[in-house]
Amino acid sequence: MSVTEWAASGSSSLKADVTLGGGQFTLKYTGSNNFNGKSSISAKVKHAAWGSVGSGLQAKLFIKTGSSYTWYDSGTVNINSTGASTLTLSLSGISNLGDVREIGVQFLSPTNSSGTSAVYVDSVELQ
Repeated sequence: MSVTEWAASGSSSLKADVTLGGGQFTLKYTGSNNFNGKSSISAKVKHAAWGSVGSGLQAKLFIKTGSSYTWYDSGTVNINSTGASTLTLSLSGISNLGDVREIGVQFLSPTNSSGTSAVYVDSVELQ
């Protein structure tokens, strides 16, 4: 859902309420996109201040390309609740950039986390 409680830029961001305690959750867009001629994609993310994040939440930006939905990601980054973390995925060397089928951010919750929290995604930029 789009909310106005936090934004890296502008006045709103995407938010998902999550249950912590191990596992993963994803905010994504599934649809046809052409990234030919582009060099990178980035997004700003954070988590809410509530909930016990244990050893910390992590996030990674990903795309899936071609009819086999081949996964490419930025690698995991530790995120926090006090400011935005930037995830960047270089598109160099990725095949089927003319057929990007999915774009998203995967959040990873450690097993020593508990309760509920929220994750946010904002400022998705294709360059």
